[in-house]
Amino acid sequence: MNACSARAGTRRIEIRLRDGEIIWARSDVGMGAEAIYEFLSWTKGHFEFLPGDPGPGAPLKEGFDYLLLEGCRRLDEASVDRNQAADD
Repeated sequence: MNACSARAGTRRIEIRLRDGEIIWARSDVGMGAEAIYEFLSWTKGHFEFLPGDPGPGAPLKEGFDYLLLEGCRRLDEASVDRNQAADD
């Protein structure tokens, strides 16, 4: 598996991987880490894994573990903000 393409309604993301590391990501809202963080907020969607050469590129500066933890932190923070706004 060298690429993952996902969609949810009108939202789309493409992620390219090499040796388990993300080397490129693009979504409707951004590139790189920001695209991954947005993707982690999806609650449903359809995805497809595509074999083949992912193309050139070095891994993102942020490793997969960091992206996942930071994405979860952002989701938690957004949830707290929504709950506080609902209480106001």
